Amino acid sequence: MLTGLSLAKFGDSLVSIHTIEDMFRQQVVDETMEKWVTSTFQGHPSIYIGNRYFTPRNHALQNREVSFNQIVDPDNILSNAMGEEFVHTEDNEVEYYEARKNSNRIK
Repeated sequence: MLTGLSLAKFGDSLVSIHTIEDMFRQQVVDETMEKWVTSTFQGHPSIYIGNRYFTPRNHALQNREVSFNQIVDPDNILSNAMGEEFVHTEDNEVEYYEARKNSNRIK
């Protein structure tokens, strides 16, 4: 959790994040992008920081550990960053999709 304890500069940063979100939102069709909302920490606006790549090892007791796909981590940077404290499990798999327009059809 990251907070600026209600300082103006942190509030300005949150406005900038929402502006960037709006720019991304304009590129998404059918309004399928989830709205980003700030969190709170002891009554102050905050940002929850996390990632989809790792799970703390002690929270992943029931999950099967899997290797990173070579496309996602070709230089083993993420694999090396895990250390012994984190694991990459099936629940952490991030899927990527690409749309291509070919002969007036989207694939």
